[in-house]
Amino acid sequence: MKFAAVFTVGTSTGGAPAAISEVLNQMNQLPEDHTLHVYLLHGEKGNDDKDPKKFAEEIKSQLTDSQIQWQPIRQVPSFDFERTWPLMRKIISEIAEASYDYVYVGITGGTNPMVASLFHAAMTYLDTRVVPVYTQSQKTDWCATFVASEIRDRTKAEEVLKTARSGQLQVASRLAEHLPDNRPEWGFVRKAVSALASWDDFDYGSASNLSQLARKPEACKPTNEMLAPLAETVARLASLVKSMNDFIGAIRDPRRFSSNFADPKFLDEIQNTGVLLVADALANAQRRLTEGRYTDAVLRSYRAAECASQMCLFSIGVHPSRPDPDPPSGGQPSGEGLQEKTSPLSFWAGLKRFEDAKNLSRPEEICNSLKKLSEMRNRSYLEHGYVRINQKQAKRCYADSQKICAYLLGHVGCDSDRFMALQKELEMHF
Repeated sequence: MKFAAVFTVGTSTGGAPAAISEVLNQMNQLPEDHTLHVYLLHGEKGNDDKDPKKFAEEIKSQLTDSQIQWQPIRQVPSFDFERTWPLMRKIISEIAEASYDYVYVGITGGTNPMVASLFHAAMTYLDTRVVPVYTQSQKTDWCATFVASEIRDRTKAEEVLKTARSGQLQVASRLAEHLPDNRPEWGFVRKAVSALASWDDFDYGSASNLSQLARKPEACKPTNEMLAPLAETVARLASLVKSMNDFIGAIRDPRRFSSNFADPKFLDEIQNTGVLLVADALANAQRRLTEGRYTDAVLRSYRAAECASQMCLFSIGVHPSRPDPDPPSGGQPSGEGLQEKTSPLSFWAGLKRFEDAKNLSRPEEICNSLKKLSEMRNRSYLEHGYVRINQKQAKRCYADSQKICAYLLGHVGCDSDRFMALQKELEMHF
């Protein structure tokens, strides 16, 4: 492991020699020999005759332990925080590039702007373990150290979860990349949020590692109460991700659809897993509402309704991308006829195809919801128009989509109560 110590120095040696000696004592308790890189940052000379640089040199002369590697002594502004802070940040950034495992930070020597800048920069820009060191400057009695980076890491994790809670899963995933591996719970947060960000992008394949995470102790019974909602979400979605990913694999390729439909279990898969895809599209729309991305919420609401219509088509043996079965051998239609028969079904054409097959008459309420949802989607800026959708419009489209989905899925064996329960099951909590 690599160790460093950073001390600000004022108009006395203060407790720095005793603090550095204590750091060496802690290092010597480890099974291997280690080197301590020491950085001394002295202030400017004030109105008196005391020169902080001389005290920094005195600290260096007092400690001759072979484990110490002294780094160049540097001066930082003593009294002007606006000058002290950027230079301290630059120094700490340079230290960060050395990739130390532990950085001890002296928080007593020098002026208040020096100490405050050092502590804040170390906590903010070092991704390693940061250990503040406090000593009494007069008696040089050893007082205390604590791993302050644990507070920093918890703060980072809280920010990750807060961002995820707002619906911004991709942003949360990028923030989580900065969580360290030094404690299992932070690694769990990083991996879990990354997997849920993939799920939020409908990438169930990349989200499949939820199953592995759910088997870890910190997922089943997290010791950190802050992680309980995330752990519950991981455990709940982990039980669904494989079946959802497998089902998408079964319906993605229309050329395999005939053989899949011939399987007696396929209708059960539509009723149990296919409806999850519809519910998840609506859960995704709900997250976009929370995030304030109202146009995206409408597009996902529309997609949920379309997905529900496709489940209806699957249930009667029709794949919307290739709605007509392959011609029997020897009976190949030619030219223009083949082109017409194999054209994919649009959302509206697919609805009609299913309703005709089932001899259904569409309720007026569903007709109105379909019309309003479709019009808002088509007029939106991300489709064919220039409408900037607001929250009220997005919520109305979401509600219309719920009605449409419940109606359509009722015809494949999923009643409205169960569908609403599935939406709850697919929510994410952080």
